Amino acid sequence: MEDALFRRTNYIVTAEDELSMIRDEHDFELMFQRTYHHMIDRIKKDIIALNISAYDLRDSNKQKEVIMQEEAEKSRKAKEQRLQAKEKLQQLMDQIDKEQRHREERIESLNKSIKNKEEAVQRRMDRVNRQHEIAEAAANENKDSNELKMQENYMV
Repeated sequence: MEDALFRRTNYIVTAEDELSMIRDEHDFELMFQRTYHHMIDRIKKDIIALNISAYDLRDSNKQKEVIMQEEAEKSRKAKEQRLQAKEKLQQLMDQIDKEQRHREERIESLNKSIKNKEEAVQRRMDRVNRQHEIAEAAANENKDSNELKMQENYMV
C-alpha cells in the first residue's frame, strides 16, 4: 500500500508537474497568439496607411504632371512667340535694309541727274558765252571793217 500510495503520490506530483508545464506552454502559446494577432492588426493598419499614402502620392503625381504639362505648353508657346518675334524682327530688318538701299540708289540716281543737269547747264552757258564772244568778235570785226572802209573812203 505504501508502494501504491507512493506511486499515487508520485503520479499526482508528476501529473501536477505536467499540468504546470502544460499551463506554462498554454500561457506561452496564448501570449504568442496575442502577439501574432497584434502584429497582424498592426500590419493591416500599416497596409491601410500605405494604401492611403500611395493614393495621395498618385493623386499628387497626377496633379504635378498636369502642372508640368501646362508649364511645358506655356514654355513651348513662349518659345514659339520668341521665334516668331525674332523672325518678324529679321524680316523688318531686311525690309529696312532693302528700303535703305533703295533710298541710297535713288539718292545716287538723283545726284547723277543733278550732276548731268549741272553739266548740261554749264555746257549751255559755255556755248552761250562762246556764241556771245563770237558775236562780239564778229561785231568788233564788222565794226573794225566798217571803220577801215570809212577810213579808206575818207582817204580816198
